Amino acid sequence: MAQRLADGENRRFNPDWTTKIFCHEVKGKPICLICNNSVAINKVANVKRHYTLNHPDYDRRFPPGIARRQEQLDRLATQANGQMSMMRGATSLQQRAATADYEVCFKIAKAMAPYSHSELFKKCMVSAVQALYPEKLNIQQTFQSVLLSRNTCARQIEAIANHVTEGVVYNLNSFELFSVAVNESTDINDVAQLSVFVRYYLNKFSEDLAAVILLTERTTG
Repeated sequence: MAQRLADGENRRFNPDWTTKIFCHEVKGKPICLICNNSVAINKVANVKRHYTLNHPDYDRRFPPGIARRQEQLDRLATQANGQMSMMRGATSLQQRAATADYEVCFKIAKAMAPYSHSELFKKCMVSAVQALYPEKLNIQQTFQSVLLSRNTCARQIEAIANHVTEGVVYNLNSFELFSVAVNESTDINDVAQLSVFVRYYLNKFSEDLAAVILLTERTTG
């Protein structure tokens, strides 16, 4: 079946959000100055929802229109700028190590392997490079710098999933029409789920998994 998308949604960052909702823009994405978390979609409703749900007492502590609110905003903005400067100053080795983190975690996610396998993978990787290049301590240190703990792997995979979801949503909002197909599937515990696939044309026909929804009722019929 085909569905028409809503038109007229503003995807641009509004500078007024900084003073009203404590949010600034980083590389085209709205970032909360209070908790440094990003908002998935650049829409005023999403930014306001994050502010009201996660920081409900901020307007009481720093009421609009008073000097104390502006002082708090300036302090948070200074902290954010300092953090961004530190990130920009990261060495190329750190950047490559971060890329390696995501590459390995992406492979683990595609293989549907347990997150704890990332720690085993790093041990194997370090042991292999130590055996292959025993005299190359810099290479060994490079492999040691790759962060692949279970918790890190979970965060990286969640970030990858959010990025993929945002990409699918962006593609769908580029077209007026797309087709949707649904099918029942089960997870490793044999729990019924509804898989939602979307198909659209972007230079070529593309098909993406839009959502997997847990089915709590009966699946017959």
